[in-house]
Amino acid sequence: MQTKIPKRTLDAERAKGIDVRINDTELRGFHAKLIANGKCAFYLYYRTPTGTERRPKIGNYPELSPEMARNIAKDWLAEVRNGGDPSGARQDARNAMTVAALCGRYIEEHAKPHKKPSSLAADQQLIRAYLDPMLGRIKVRELTRADIERLKMARQATPFTANRCLALLSHMLSLAVAWDIRPANPVRGVRR
Repeated sequence: MQTKIPKRTLDAERAKGIDVRINDTELRGFHAKLIANGKCAFYLYYRTPTGTERRPKIGNYPELSPEMARNIAKDWLAEVRNGGDPSGARQDARNAMTVAALCGRYIEEHAKPHKKPSSLAADQQLIRAYLDPMLGRIKVRELTRADIERLKMARQATPFTANRCLALLSHMLSLAVAWDIRPANPVRGVRR
Protein backbone atom coordinates (compact mmCIF):
# COMPACT_ATOMS: atom_id res chain seq x y z
CA MET A 1 0.00 0.00 0.00
CA GLN A 2 1.39 3.42 -0.95
CA THR A 3 0.05 6.57 0.70
CA LYS A 4 1.12 9.46 2.87
CA ILE A 5 0.90 7.86 6.29
CA PRO A 6 -1.81 9.63 8.30
CA LYS A 7 -2.93 8.58 11.75
CA ARG A 8 -6.42 7.56 10.59
CA THR A 9 -4.94 5.15 7.99
CA LEU A 10 -2.81 3.48 10.65
CA ASP A 11 -5.77 3.15 13.00
CA ALA A 12 -7.97 1.70 10.23
CA GLU A 13 -5.33 -0.83 9.17
CA ARG A 14 -4.61 -1.83 12.79
CA ALA A 15 -8.30 -2.60 13.29
CA LYS A 16 -8.22 -5.08 10.37
CA GLY A 17 -5.73 -7.29 12.22
CA ILE A 18 -3.60 -8.18 9.19
CA ASP A 19 0.07 -7.81 8.31
CA VAL A 20 0.59 -4.82 6.04
CA ARG A 21 3.35 -2.42 5.05
CA ILE A 22 2.35 1.15 4.24
CA ASN A 23 4.91 3.07 2.15
CA ASP A 24 4.88 6.82 2.49
CA THR A 25 4.41 8.72 -0.79
CA GLU A 26 5.92 11.90 0.59
CA LEU A 27 9.25 10.50 1.80
CA ARG A 28 10.95 7.72 -0.11
CA GLY A 29 12.08 4.81 2.09
CA PHE A 30 9.87 5.78 5.04
CA HIS A 31 7.20 3.19 5.87
CA ALA A 32 5.00 1.79 8.61
CA LYS A 33 4.80 -1.92 9.29
CA LEU A 34 1.67 -3.33 10.95
CA ILE A 35 1.37 -6.89 12.16
CA ALA A 36 -1.76 -8.91 12.86
CA ASN A 37 -1.63 -8.45 16.64
CA GLY A 38 -2.09 -4.68 16.17
CA LYS A 39 1.49 -3.56 16.74
CA CYS A 40 2.82 -0.89 14.41
CA ALA A 41 6.28 0.57 13.93
CA PHE A 42 7.94 3.09 11.61
CA TYR A 43 11.04 2.21 9.59
CA LEU A 44 13.34 3.88 7.12
CA TYR A 45 15.05 2.16 4.21
CA TYR A 46 18.23 3.76 2.89
CA ARG A 47 21.62 2.95 1.44
CA THR A 48 24.81 4.23 3.02
CA PRO A 49 27.37 6.08 0.88
CA THR A 50 29.24 2.77 0.60
CA GLY A 51 26.10 0.98 -0.68
CA THR A 52 25.13 -0.94 2.46
CA GLU A 53 21.36 -1.33 2.85
CA ARG A 54 19.86 -0.29 6.18
CA ARG A 55 16.33 -0.62 7.56
CA PRO A 56 16.46 0.88 11.06
CA LYS A 57 13.39 1.10 13.23
CA ILE A 58 12.44 4.69 14.00
CA GLY A 59 9.91 3.93 16.72
CA ASN A 60 6.53 2.48 17.62
CA TYR A 61 3.08 3.87 16.94
CA PRO A 62 1.30 5.47 18.88
CA GLU A 63 4.30 6.58 20.99
CA LEU A 64 5.47 8.36 17.83
CA SER A 65 2.95 10.03 15.55
CA PRO A 66 3.43 9.63 11.78
CA GLU A 67 4.58 13.27 11.56
CA MET A 68 7.16 12.85 14.33
CA ALA A 69 8.49 9.66 12.71
CA ARG A 70 8.59 11.35 9.29
CA ASN A 71 10.64 14.25 10.75
CA ILE A 72 13.11 11.81 12.31
CA ALA A 73 13.35 9.99 8.97
CA LYS A 74 14.04 13.31 7.19
CA ASP A 75 16.84 14.06 9.68
CA TRP A 76 18.36 10.63 9.14
CA LEU A 77 18.19 10.98 5.35
CA ALA A 78 19.90 14.38 5.60
CA GLU A 79 22.65 12.73 7.63
CA VAL A 80 23.00 10.00 4.96
CA ARG A 81 23.27 12.67 2.22
CA ASN A 82 26.12 14.23 4.22
CA GLY A 83 27.99 10.90 4.26
CA GLY A 84 26.72 9.59 7.60
CA ASP A 85 25.10 6.34 8.62
CA PRO A 86 22.66 6.87 11.53
CA SER A 87 21.84 3.19 11.89
CA GLY A 88 25.50 2.19 11.74
CA ALA A 89 26.36 4.81 14.35
CA ARG A 90 23.66 3.43 16.66
CA GLN A 91 24.95 -0.12 16.14
CA ASP A 92 28.52 0.98 16.83
CA ALA A 93 27.42 2.69 20.04
CA ARG A 94 25.47 -0.40 21.13
CA ASN A 95 28.40 -2.72 20.35
CA ALA A 96 31.11 -0.44 21.77
CA MET A 97 33.63 -2.04 24.09
CA THR A 98 32.82 -2.00 27.79
CA VAL A 99 35.38 -1.61 30.56
CA ALA A 100 34.92 -5.33 31.32
CA ALA A 101 35.80 -6.22 27.72
CA LEU A 102 38.81 -3.86 27.85
CA CYS A 103 39.97 -5.64 31.00
CA GLY A 104 39.76 -8.97 29.18
CA ARG A 105 41.67 -7.62 26.18
CA TYR A 106 44.28 -6.08 28.49
CA ILE A 107 44.84 -9.41 30.24
CA GLU A 108 45.06 -11.42 27.00
CA GLU A 109 47.01 -9.02 24.80
CA HIS A 110 49.19 -7.19 27.29
CA ALA A 111 49.42 -8.69 30.77
CA LYS A 112 49.88 -12.37 29.87
CA PRO A 113 52.65 -11.75 27.31
CA HIS A 114 54.49 -9.00 29.21
CA LYS A 115 54.04 -9.50 32.96
CA LYS A 116 55.35 -11.91 35.56
CA PRO A 117 52.80 -14.44 36.85
CA SER A 118 52.57 -12.69 40.24
CA SER A 119 51.88 -9.30 38.61
CA LEU A 120 49.34 -10.90 36.29
CA ALA A 121 47.57 -12.47 39.27
CA ALA A 122 47.55 -9.11 41.12
CA ASP A 123 46.04 -7.37 38.07
CA GLN A 124 43.39 -10.07 37.70
CA GLN A 125 42.48 -9.75 41.39
CA LEU A 126 42.10 -5.94 41.14
CA ILE A 127 39.95 -6.31 38.04
CA ARG A 128 37.77 -9.01 39.57
CA ALA A 129 37.34 -7.31 42.97
CA TYR A 130 37.13 -3.60 42.10
CA LEU A 131 37.22 -2.53 38.46
CA ASP A 132 34.74 -4.96 36.98
CA PRO A 133 32.01 -4.57 39.65
CA MET A 134 32.18 -0.75 39.64
CA LEU A 135 33.00 0.08 36.03
CA GLY A 136 32.55 -3.12 34.01
CA ARG A 137 29.26 -2.17 32.31
CA ILE A 138 30.33 1.33 31.29
CA LYS A 139 31.38 1.79 27.66
CA VAL A 140 35.07 2.65 27.42
CA ARG A 141 34.31 5.70 25.25
CA GLU A 142 31.79 6.94 27.83
CA LEU A 143 34.02 6.52 30.89
CA THR A 144 34.40 9.88 32.62
CA ARG A 145 36.61 11.38 35.28
CA ALA A 146 33.56 11.34 37.61
CA ASP A 147 33.36 7.53 37.25
CA ILE A 148 37.03 7.27 38.16
CA GLU A 149 36.62 9.61 41.13
CA ARG A 150 33.72 7.45 42.32
CA LEU A 151 35.98 4.37 42.15
CA LYS A 152 38.69 6.21 44.09
CA MET A 153 36.23 7.39 46.78
CA ALA A 154 34.84 3.87 47.21
CA ARG A 155 38.37 2.66 48.06
CA GLN A 156 39.45 5.65 50.19
CA ALA A 157 39.61 3.48 53.33
CA THR A 158 42.43 1.51 51.66
CA PRO A 159 44.59 4.09 49.84
CA PHE A 160 47.11 1.50 48.63
CA THR A 161 44.35 -0.46 46.85
CA ALA A 162 42.82 2.74 45.47
CA ASN A 163 46.18 3.78 44.02
CA ARG A 164 46.79 0.33 42.53
CA CYS A 165 43.31 0.43 40.90
CA LEU A 166 43.98 3.89 39.47
CA ALA A 167 47.40 2.86 38.15
CA LEU A 168 46.01 -0.29 36.50
CA LEU A 169 43.03 1.56 35.04
CA SER A 170 45.32 4.32 33.74
CA HIS A 171 47.55 1.76 32.06
CA MET A 172 44.55 0.00 30.46
CA LEU A 173 43.11 3.29 29.22
CA SER A 174 46.48 4.33 27.78
CA LEU A 175 46.41 1.08 25.83
CA ALA A 176 42.81 1.85 24.81
CA VAL A 177 44.05 5.15 23.37
CA ALA A 178 46.82 3.30 21.51
CA TRP A 179 44.26 0.76 20.24
CA ASP A 180 42.01 3.63 18.99
CA ILE A 181 39.15 2.72 21.32
CA ARG A 182 38.96 6.18 22.90
CA PRO A 183 40.67 9.52 22.23
CA ALA A 184 42.18 10.29 25.66
CA ASN A 185 42.90 8.77 29.06
CA PRO A 186 40.51 10.24 31.68
CA VAL A 187 42.63 8.93 34.59
CA ARG A 188 45.34 11.46 33.80
CA GLY A 189 45.07 14.33 36.22
CA VAL A 190 43.19 12.32 38.88
CA ARG A 191 45.10 12.67 42.14
CA ARG A 192 46.26 9.46 43.74
